[in-house]
Amino acid sequence: MRRYIRVMAQGIFYKAIPKHAEGLLLTTQLSRAVYNFWRMTWIRSECEHVRGIRDRFRDSIRPGQPLPKAYDRALGALELLVVNGDPQLGEDLLHMERNPAAPVDQKLLYDQDPLEWCLTQLQGRPDVQTNYDHAVMFSFLEAHLAKSNAKDNARIDELLFQELSDLASCHEILVSIRLHRPQNEACDLDELLESETEMSRIAWKTWKPDAQLSLDKKDISKLGADFSDSFHQATTPVGKKNTVWLKNQKLMRTALENFWDGLKKSCALALGQSGLMAGEISFCTEIISATTNPDYKALVEGEERAVMEAVKKDRGTTAGPAQKEWGSSGTEELTTAISKKKNKTRPAEAETNSKGNVEGIAALKIDTPKSAADTTKTIDWDNFVHAMVDMGFSARNGGGSAVVFENQNGDGKSAGGRIIFHKPHPVPKVDPIMLQSWGRRMSKWFGWQKELFVPEP
Repeated sequence: MRRYIRVMAQGIFYKAIPKHAEGLLLTTQLSRAVYNFWRMTWIRSECEHVRGIRDRFRDSIRPGQPLPKAYDRALGALELLVVNGDPQLGEDLLHMERNPAAPVDQKLLYDQDPLEWCLTQLQGRPDVQTNYDHAVMFSFLEAHLAKSNAKDNARIDELLFQELSDLASCHEILVSIRLHRPQNEACDLDELLESETEMSRIAWKTWKPDAQLSLDKKDISKLGADFSDSFHQATTPVGKKNTVWLKNQKLMRTALENFWDGLKKSCALALGQSGLMAGEISFCTEIISATTNPDYKALVEGEERAVMEAVKKDRGTTAGPAQKEWGSSGTEELTTAISKKKNKTRPAEAETNSKGNVEGIAALKIDTPKSAADTTKTIDWDNFVHAMVDMGFSARNGGGSAVVFENQNGDGKSAGGRIIFHKPHPVPKVDPIMLQSWGRRMSKWFGWQKELFVPEP
């Protein structure tokens, strides 16, 4: 969370808002991320619905003939969801207008600030023929960032790059639908919203005219202000892990848990007002319910036990002789030469588990000791990519900052396992917090542990 706040606070938007609105902005950003997750799960459910209809009418889908009505309707509904599914949750909580002195003429904007011109064009609706195709704009953006200076590149931060990756994913889905042959007929949104068949599915329940999916501004404002005071503005626990450190850590964790619980209640209320059933609300809010997960509680209890055991051990340690001479330790000081050469990594073992989703895979070992260097150093993105290639993966661009790593077997064909990481921007370095997160994912899906990688001799 602290890393997310730090990344968000780097933007001009954050610096331009008044102090009392910082907590509201943080809550708005997080609720938007939650909605984006919901939207992707709803798109997935609609894709599964399309696949089910296709399987039923597979023998009736023939070149030169109209699509079966049910299949045509399912494709049209999916297309409308992708085109019209812009985030709504918390959209009206904050409002900022463009600087009147900045150029608004598109030709002038293209000449003076091509990056902003491109980002402006990417906001155009894909079903308007006079707008630029998003694929063209993605290519323009990639070419511009490749030749622009570091200051211009830094204007697109990590969070904006993730938004662009989501947009690229939706564009790819939309292109796949519109290239489908035989092609489906365009579906009318108002007509679809009057259909009981579509309105029975979770993806469309929030689209009802009387079901505006939005959070209560008053509740969100208070939640954000409280969270800013108790977590963002509070002092991070530092120093040795003792009883004082543990007390401060509990305060921070309580503030974080209260925030997620409050956001969960607000989201559940908004979803309920949109017509979702209790089971559907529980499904949607699961993504922000980690604090109630038994595994999470076990992690917290394990951390507290480890700290208390270390405190007891320190108390039981016999004190050594008093030091009488300042600067003298009585033992020879040890020095370590630090090499400037960057070490590449290669697999220590040839045999790896590369199955993407295997039942019964071992949980991540959280008690593996980490040195101070492990938790503070960054690694170059290129070195990370090379390590993945050494593990038998190929890398390809997935749109925006997303890079898809696919496991390859001996003949170059996909072996079934794949994982997606976002390339850091504007500086191509993976910070330690992000690296630990990636390590957990690779341990979960591939069973990898730190010991699998060793420095190249």
